[in-house]
Amino acid sequence: MEITADAKYNVGYIKIIPKVKVAYSLEFEKNYVADFDDKGNLVGIELLDAKSYKPGDLQTLMSKANAAAQKESGRGDSEPTAKRSA
Repeated sequence: MEITADAKYNVGYIKIIPKVKVAYSLEFEKNYVADFDDKGNLVGIELLDAKSYKPGDLQTLMSKANAAAQKESGRGDSEPTAKRSA
């Protein structure tokens, strides 16, 4: 796992699975965007307000991201649709 941050813009990124192409993204909570590969695996989390992130929050964020993806994919699509970007 790798964590990067840009203090000037108050953003960060938690790369959970290295060297994997992001297929789509899903905003699952205010200031957090989850990135998934083409199989639906969580590969990273974008922190849009990095100063508010606490390292102990990672497990909770991962759980929320995966739950949001599962909820959205319950529509019968192969990937989440809400606030999704490629």
